[in-house]
Amino acid sequence: RLAQLFNDGRCSLFLGAGVSMNAGLPSWSQLLDLIATELNYSAQNRDTLAQLNPLEAASVLERAAGGEAALKAITVRIIGGAKRHSLQHALLAGLPFSGCVTTNYDDLFERAVRHAGNDLAVLPAELGTVVDRWLLK
Repeated sequence: RLAQLFNDGRCSLFLGAGVSMNAGLPSWSQLLDLIATELNYSAQNRDTLAQLNPLEAASVLERAAGGEAALKAITVRIIGGAKRHSLQHALLAGLPFSGCVTTNYDDLFERAVRHAGNDLAVLPAELGTVVDRWLLK
């Protein structure tokens, strides 16, 4: 039944951090701690930050970094080593899905989809793009 639903274009995917961790990237909590370390947070302040919801912690770090652009630059430095998507990315990209939702901060799934010869609109950045597949980030 699930295979039929996929083939009919009636299934969407949800990708969590585990997919990208298999490509050597840190989990959300690890990434937040690495950013906090780069921003010279003390061990005690990093422990306090770890108690927050990850989105709240990211907002705190964004302010501490000096804004979204600065936080993105730090993140790119930290995750810059990820050159290839994982086997899990490739297998999921090969499924006949129409939509996908992810909390992942990297673009490895997008690369895997395009490597498989498919196009993908990344939302909300590419809102209005007309393609068969979409990814909400």
